[in-house]
Amino acid sequence: MSFLARLRDRLSAPQPMSPGLRAYERRDGAGGKVRLHLRVEPDGRGLLVINAARMLHLNQTAVEYARLILEKAPEERAVRDVRRRYRVDVATAQADYRRLKEQIESLIASDGSVCPIHGLNLERIDPFSVSLTAPYRMDLALTYRCNNDCPHCYVARPSDYPEMDTSSWKRVLDRV
Repeated sequence: MSFLARLRDRLSAPQPMSPGLRAYERRDGAGGKVRLHLRVEPDGRGLLVINAARMLHLNQTAVEYARLILEKAPEERAVRDVRRRYRVDVATAQADYRRLKEQIESLIASDGSVCPIHGLNLERIDPFSVSLTAPYRMDLALTYRCNNDCPHCYVARPSDYPEMDTSSWKRVLDRV
């Protein structure tokens, strides 16, 4: 490789992680199962979804830190990898890694008593202020039939409401 090619590679912006969804599992403070999904967008930004209830919007660098944290990479390796890609000093890379790791671990272990915005210094993102390539989550009810016949039923459908056929379900799943 020529000197100019090496220099161009060194000075060009790092390529983002490949887009897609990565799934992880952890245990919370009480031993319960926590599901985490790291969604990487084509531009490198991402979203960490914790138990389909808490969302953490991440920039390109934070996405890479989050992946390393969730894959339980040693701190030294994570800091080294990020330093190589983004040419930052050790102190900055360590501080960023530790701060994000603490935030993720607090959100995983949280019983709801920690406010993620005030207690963890997370930036609040207003709903609909960020464009998405996919919904945060999708809940699909296979049926509303029930044999309990409760008078206080939460299902806001008449009991004879028709169910979707297989081809309709396939269209919904393709769209999601």
